[in-house]
This record gives sequence, C-alpha cells and structure tokens, in this order.
Amino acid sequence: MNELQLWHALYQLEIKHWYDVDCNGGSSVHELYCYDGLLSVGGKEFKGQHTIKTFYEWRRRRSDTERHIISNIWVCPQDERRATACDLITVHRARGIRTPLRTGNVPALLSDVTSDCILGPDDTWRYTSHVLRPIFIGPDIPFLLSMDPEFVAYLARPGDTSDKTSANQAPATQRPPT
Repeated sequence: MNELQLWHALYQLEIKHWYDVDCNGGSSVHELYCYDGLLSVGGKEFKGQHTIKTFYEWRRRRSDTERHIISNIWVCPQDERRATACDLITVHRARGIRTPLRTGNVPALLSDVTSDCILGPDDTWRYTSHVLRPIFIGPDIPFLLSMDPEFVAYLARPGDTSDKTSANQAPATQRPPT
C-alpha cells in the first residue's frame, strides 16, 4: 500500500469513527476497534470492544449534541499491516438535541489524537489504540472526560443485571457497588 492509500484508509477510519458518534450515537464505533482495542480520553481508558460498545449505549441515553472536527491528520507506516495516525480533534457540544442549538458556541475540547492501527486478515483497518490527549478543555466538559471507566466496565460485565438496571440511571461519575 502506498503512502497516499494508507493516509486515505486511516483518514476514513477516523472520519467513520466520529461520524458514527455524531450522527448515530456511536452504535457501531466498537466495530472499528480490535477485539481488545483501547479508547483512551484524558487518561480514562475503555478497554475492549464490549466495554466501548457499552459506553456508547449508555451515552446514547443522554440528550446532548456533539460534533467532532478532525484536522491535521498525519500517517506513519510501521510495516505493511501496522501504522500510526496522528491528528487534532475539536469538539463542540451542548445539552439538547433540537438544532440549531444556541449554546455551546466555544469548543468543549481540543485534543491531540494518536491512533495505532492494524490491518486485519479481512483487510480492514482497526484501532489497537485510539488515544486522545486534551490540550484545551472548555467549560462544558465532554462526556468521555467525566465518565468513570470502571463504572462502564462494571456495566459491560456479563451476568446478573438486576442491579445494573438502576445503575443505568446513575450519574456518570458513580462507581459500581462493591
């Protein structure tokens, strides 16, 4: 794969990720990660497809509108099946879903993004890790920065769901019962 093809493939992966988050509530974002892939935002780590899927299922219940703007994408091949992409993401967000929204006019987040990617046996690029390192955080903190990854991991665990029903209504910073 030449450099332009690689750049396009990883650009498409990044755009597909944030388009799905913005326009589809992230319902298929987990499929863009390896089975044990990592999504990390400001040091908060969501590990594995199932945990990432659970986070976005929980997030869809909120009435927020966000838009993620990707820029300055740079790609560095590691070998024929591995590459790293770096870019910049700007997030605008506001409470509510009826557009146009009249609030949230300053960016909620400006972050460096580093993505380690692998070309799978099905010739599909996926994230092994997708790490956002915030540079500027606005007054309306993005949901991923306020969510407790341990709580999401708790929700993602298989088994008895009797206490998880009430946990689904819990605030984002609540920890699972011990």
